[in-house]
Amino acid sequence: MTLAGNIKFDYPLKTMTDTEKNELKSWFHMDDTQPLWVAGSTHPKEESMVWEVFHQVRRQVPDLKLLIAPRDPGRCKQVARDLAKKGGESILLSTTRDNPKDAPVMLLDCLGVLAKAYAVCDAAFIGGSLVPCGGHNPLEPAMFKKPILFGPHMEDFAEVADLLLARAGACQVNDADALADTLADLQACPERAAQMGHLAFGVLEENAGAVDRTLAMLSSLKTGGKCV
Repeated sequence: MTLAGNIKFDYPLKTMTDTEKNELKSWFHMDDTQPLWVAGSTHPKEESMVWEVFHQVRRQVPDLKLLIAPRDPGRCKQVARDLAKKGGESILLSTTRDNPKDAPVMLLDCLGVLAKAYAVCDAAFIGGSLVPCGGHNPLEPAMFKKPILFGPHMEDFAEVADLLLARAGACQVNDADALADTLADLQACPERAAQMGHLAFGVLEENAGAVDRTLAMLSSLKTGGKCV
């Protein structure tokens, strides 16, 4: 039996020019000195947990900004209302594209932007993992060499998560308090964050090519070859 590998690693690699990054930062109303934490593909109840973590870490990193990208962008208005009840100020990014506004928390209610946002963040949290939803694919931030954080529920992407953890390209935390501690540590030690990002990219780079290998195996079978 021949194993072709996991096709989840065969994301088309994304790149962004400095101009594209600067345009995104302008939209997010942030300069080069401001750290950004992206929480991607979050689920109900998880956004409030993420905000609590952000609120805690911001005591140590006052200029930290947070971008929350719910798995369902249509939930952003409800998330904004939920955060407001906790005293959290947030903005919907769709309303600021042509008129950037400053706010500590941004809600991404636009499709096709999350992957690009990872390019300008300092750390990425994978949603669906602090709540029992199975997690989501952590490889998009890995493309941009970003340190990756996720909770205990990564069952749907267990192989990918295990490889990232084995290579120290990601950190898995048990709960929101541990997430806050880890995020604060990364903000205090940018060298460690950068190293994690490079190691995460290495995992993606080393495991890419499963689709090509699968197609080659199928071609071999069609032409009478054997896979043993």
